[in-house]
Amino acid sequence: MGLRHAQAIYEHGGWIAPVDEPLTSTAAQLSEQYAAAAQLVDREVLMAQCSASRLNRPVLSELMAKTHPIHHERLDADAQSRWITVRTVRFNDGREVQEQVAAPKGIAPPVSNADILEKWRRLTSGVLDHERRADIERCVLGLETFEDAKVLRAYCRPMLRA
Repeated sequence: MGLRHAQAIYEHGGWIAPVDEPLTSTAAQLSEQYAAAAQLVDREVLMAQCSASRLNRPVLSELMAKTHPIHHERLDADAQSRWITVRTVRFNDGREVQEQVAAPKGIAPPVSNADILEKWRRLTSGVLDHERRADIERCVLGLETFEDAKVLRAYCRPMLRA
């Protein structure tokens, strides 16, 4: 699978992960190879995909080795094309499937408040218990009328499940 980008996007996540070293959670979050492999296998790339128990699965390593981020200089030409990603999948029989995405969601189309809330809930699912997540949501969504930020800080302190 080839992933072509303008320079800025390529430099953000297009580095090639060493095949003989395990990925850390941080490296996985910054790796386009890992994100593409996890999306194909798990159908989502959330915090759970970057947890120690999910990293470095053989199926992901195999797909990562077949994923090639590429800086495509023509995509640097103007402000519009700098957001484009071109994905090409080449099958063993020589067939190719190509898709071009004009911009990530959030750029085009912009992210709505409902989108942000849904993503927050998906990202924290399995990491944060429902009650604490709801408490944090209530505080953040009511920031304009919030009297003491220490309450929010207390909810965030021991956030992760054991």
